[in-house]
Amino acid sequence: MKKLIVVLLALVLSCCAFACGNSQQAPDNSDKEHQTPVTPDDKNDDDNKNPDEEKPEPPATNELQAIADADFSYGFKLLGTNSATDGTGAKSTVKFGRQTPVWSMAQWYTRYDFNLVKPVITKQKMTIDDQSKHIELDRTNGKLTLALDATKEYDESASSRVFWPHLLIEQSFSEEVKSHKLSEFESLTASVDFSITKANKGAIETKPASETLPAQFLQFYYINDFKNDAFLWFGLAFFDTRYEKTSLAYSQDFAGGNAGNFIYSLGAETLMNNENFVLGKEYEIELDILPYISQALAKAKENGFMPKTQLSDCIVSGVNIGWELPGAWDVSATLGNISLQGILK
Repeated sequence: MKKLIVVLLALVLSCCAFACGNSQQAPDNSDKEHQTPVTPDDKNDDDNKNPDEEKPEPPATNELQAIADADFSYGFKLLGTNSATDGTGAKSTVKFGRQTPVWSMAQWYTRYDFNLVKPVITKQKMTIDDQSKHIELDRTNGKLTLALDATKEYDESASSRVFWPHLLIEQSFSEEVKSHKLSEFESLTASVDFSITKANKGAIETKPASETLPAQFLQFYYINDFKNDAFLWFGLAFFDTRYEKTSLAYSQDFAGGNAGNFIYSLGAETLMNNENFVLGKEYEIELDILPYISQALAKAKENGFMPKTQLSDCIVSGVNIGWELPGAWDVSATLGNISLQGILK
C-alpha cells in the first residue's frame, strides 16, 4: 500500500510540475475564466503500457511553421492610425491571458481610432467597435471578422482621398524562421480560409464598380534580402471590387525604399482555379508559394528592381492580411486557419 501511495504522489507532482513549468502552454485566463484542472489518465501510466504498443511518430525535424498563434488565442496589439505620428508600436493591447500577443492589428489612415473604445471580451468572443470599424473574434473556433465602412471615412473633399484606410492584422516571424534562407526550403505552403460577406459601394462612388476606386482583400508576405538591402512584397490578391476575378499584377511600391520596393501579387488564376469571385463563399486557399517567389524575383529584375538578389539571399520575415479601401466601400471579411508551413531540404 505504501508503494502505491508513493507512485500516486509521484504522478500528481509530475503533473503539477508540467503545468507550472511549461511557458508555452495556452495563456492563463484564471482572472477571468474558470479553468478545468487536468486529471492524469491511468491509461498513460508507464506501468500500464504495452511494450509492443506502437509509439506515435515524433514531428518531422524538417518541418517549420512560420505563423504563430493561428487562432488568435493570445490577443492583439492595437496600433495607431498614422505611423508617422503614432509610430508602429502598440498603443494598447487586448490580452486573453499572460502570453504576449504576436499579432498586431493595424488601422492605418482611418478617421476613427479603435484604441479609444473599450473591447468587449467574453469566453466566447471579443468585439471592438468604433464609428467605422467592427472587429469580432469567435474565440471558440479562432475565426476573425474584419469589417470597415469606408463610406464613413471619406467625404467629397480631395484631402479625404490622399491616403486610404487599412484594416489588417500582421505579425513578424520568429528568429528561428528568419534564420533559414528561402533556398533552404523544399516547399513553403501558405494556407488560409476566408469569406467576404459584404461589399457595398457607397453613395460617394458614383461610377460603376469596375471604374471606381476599389476595396481590396489582400495578403502579403515580406521577402527580405538583407545582403543587398532589398525588399519584395509578395502578395495573394483574393478580392478586388473592380474585377470578377483578380489577375497577376506587379508594380513598383512608391511607399518605401530609395527606388521604391516591388510588389508582385498572384491572382485568381493561381489561387482560385481562375473562377469568378463569389460573395459569401468560404474559400480554402492552399498553395506552395516558393516557386512563385522565384518568379517574382525574376520579374523584379526584369523591371529594374533587386538586380543582385538571389533566393539564397532572401528570408520570409512576416505577413499581413486584411482590407485596403481606396474607394468608399462598406466591407466585411471573416478569416481563419492561417498557416505558412515550410519543409526544409
